[in-house]
Amino acid sequence: FRIYDAARDEKIWHSTWGDRNRDGRIKESFMLAEVERDAEVGIDHLYFIDGWQKGASANSVVAGGLWANQWSKPDYWTANTERFPNGLEPIIQKARSHGGQIGFWYNPDSSGDYTNWQKDVAVLLGLHERYAMSNVKFDGIHISTKTGEANVLKAMHAMVEETQGRVGIELDISADVRPSYFSAMPYGVLFLENRYTDFSRYYPHTTLRNLWQLAHWVDPRRMRIEFLNNERNPQKYPRNDPLAPNRYQADYLFASAMFANPMAWFETTALSDRFVQAVKPIIATYKHHRQRIHEGNIYPIGEEPSGQSWTGFQSQIPGRPEGYVVVFRELHPDNARTLVLPGLGPGEWKFEKLAGAGDDFTAKVKPNQAVPFQLERQLTYGFYRYTRWP
Repeated sequence: FRIYDAARDEKIWHSTWGDRNRDGRIKESFMLAEVERDAEVGIDHLYFIDGWQKGASANSVVAGGLWANQWSKPDYWTANTERFPNGLEPIIQKARSHGGQIGFWYNPDSSGDYTNWQKDVAVLLGLHERYAMSNVKFDGIHISTKTGEANVLKAMHAMVEETQGRVGIELDISADVRPSYFSAMPYGVLFLENRYTDFSRYYPHTTLRNLWQLAHWVDPRRMRIEFLNNERNPQKYPRNDPLAPNRYQADYLFASAMFANPMAWFETTALSDRFVQAVKPIIATYKHHRQRIHEGNIYPIGEEPSGQSWTGFQSQIPGRPEGYVVVFRELHPDNARTLVLPGLGPGEWKFEKLAGAGDDFTAKVKPNQAVPFQLERQLTYGFYRYTRWP
């Protein structure tokens, strides 16, 4: 399976697509402003979404876009000079000045069962060589034959092989028939779902539940988990809905994705100062600890998220008496809960609060590996580092 590489993989991915403006705002001035706001928030990845290229996709605000046969237009995969009259370089240079890495959206040509996969690979290798692209998102894939599946896998294999693993592939598995858990795991991370407040489809507890359920079988580091601007579209949800996105603090939403591969699914320039000030501290703390978190074995703990559970994740550092845990109190009536943490031997353990609610505490753990947690308010979380004590 794909080797974890902190230099390539430890980043907070950013996509403006979550605000549903599609490619309508993609142009030089907008992207430069996004880069500046990204740096303020703490996002360390610049992602050129659909719209960076001259050819329009079927998802574009421009009519007549394509999902297939892009190679009928030889300049389809060149930079859009109307939107970027100075090329992509000024935006990339600004992102790099803030320590950002570069990623691109790409839709392989499906015509002839992806028979043009080598041409697609050539484009992507060119982006890597010219812009030092470190990640590419494969989107718009629809597999209808085994030949098509084989050709898509050849394209991904070639990208990893030709770049010696320097380019990671993000596989959008949010729709259609696409390679994912059973055939594409050696090549990248999995983009699980498109969720939008515009259609009342984003609920924080269901995104958390998807990750929690899958984490029993799939390494959470391999899953891209979104957090949204929950101040958008409150009118789209019932007024008395206790689990509507705007009921949560913004840092809770980010904490839900921390033990996976978090993705900011919004336009940063559209964020309120209140949202930014809420997420900046937790993002800064996370970035200090994320490599250590992802070096551990990550387990789902507590109950399955339902909106009314005590739940969370644990990262146990192999061979070391230490690790991390994030605990969520959803709309559960009790302010305390005992959770089993695998790998904790009997003895005294110290829990240092890094972010969220709760306080530092020590626990005398018995052979049942149960640890008591306390959060006074509903819809709060506690993020801890634990070590054996003394």
